[in-house]
Amino acid sequence: MQQCNRLKIGQTLLLVLRAAIAARYHETHFMGWVPELKARYGLKAAGRALTAADAPA
Repeated sequence: MQQCNRLKIGQTLLLVLRAAIAARYHETHFMGWVPELKARYGLKAAGRALTAADAPA
């Protein structure tokens, strides 16, 4: 449970940092390309456990 809370805190911090960087450079972050990249190259998201959905076709 403690590790799960740390993961949630880390994910929240990452979102805050992304937002701060986007605001600084007057940009937005669009993550819609991630699933396509994962599927095309058989990648997984960092810090995320593999699931059956992550298996290459």
